[in-house]
Amino acid sequence: MPAAAIDHSGTGPRPAPHTALATAGLLAVVVAASFGLRVADLGSWLWIDEGTTIGVASHRLSDIPRLLARDGSPPLYYILLHGWMALFGTSEQATHSLS
Repeated sequence: MPAAAIDHSGTGPRPAPHTALATAGLLAVVVAASFGLRVADLGSWLWIDEGTTIGVASHRLSDIPRLLARDGSPPLYYILLHGWMALFGTSEQATHSLS
């Protein structure tokens, strides 16, 4: 095929503006619904693993990696939760809101 017959202009069909708007609207609805469901469940009780996580994160920051050495869990989430609890407290709502 001759090179002149191939269109390299990059001006192919574009989605209609209303399609992009509908997609953005649908995404906003899904995010809002998931946020609403999550916030409604924030006051529920803690699972055993959540309580353990809060217990580990409640230790001094320098102790967290040592406490996790046998467990094999990476310490990043525990360190983030440690800072989160320093800012927002240790209530169920506060600790669940990071997740």
